[in-house]
Amino acid sequence: METVTLYLYDREENGEPVFSLEPDPNGEDDGGRSYEVPAHYFYRGGKLVTQKGEPCAVQAHNGRPLLVDTTNGRAYLMELEPKITHMREKQGLSQEAFAEALGVSQLTLYRFEHNEEEPHSAILSRMAQILHCDVLDLI
Repeated sequence: METVTLYLYDREENGEPVFSLEPDPNGEDDGGRSYEVPAHYFYRGGKLVTQKGEPCAVQAHNGRPLLVDTTNGRAYLMELEPKITHMREKQGLSQEAFAEALGVSQLTLYRFEHNEEEPHSAILSRMAQILHCDVLDLI
């Protein structure tokens, strides 16, 4: 699945964040996070587009990015890229074996992998050791 980096800017008056495909020139964004592009949509020429190349917008919905396809009347919540899962699977580790090596429950690992809970720095360091990667590959 294709991914795109979205940058979070200040919040609007209604409290919703502002997402952008470009970093803030003054560095006043969150540094960007990778999100999965929904099926049948693409990141081309600095824009999110439909299969036919029609532009789409990114808006916030309940604090999360929403791809809005006005041409086809559709909207999709965008999900964070599951980097921990990808790296674990790349190493051929089962969720059970990885959780055991980390010293956490499978439920906790599930929460980390599905971006429901953020692992603290010591756990991230241990993950990187086990997965033979850099911590930045996991966040």
